[in-house]
Amino acid sequence: MTLSKISQSKDTNTEEWTVVVLSLIFAIFVRKVFFYFVNIDSVVLNFAIGITSMWIFSITYYYMKDKLQQRLKNRK
Repeated sequence: MTLSKISQSKDTNTEEWTVVVLSLIFAIFVRKVFFYFVNIDSVVLNFAIGITSMWIFSITYYYMKDKLQQRLKNRK
């Protein structure tokens, strides 16, 4: 394996972990806001809101990243 491939895989791995951590923080925030307004104590609902908000955050992150890269490429 060349040095550039190792560096690229480390960057990709770092980005994936960053997205996971940020989506987890976003999920905790969304869950707390949701349960602040709705007084339901359900483990299944808690789990569903957490997973859904993590999924939404990660999709939005990668979509916006691609859009930003396209705009920067079109500017040049």
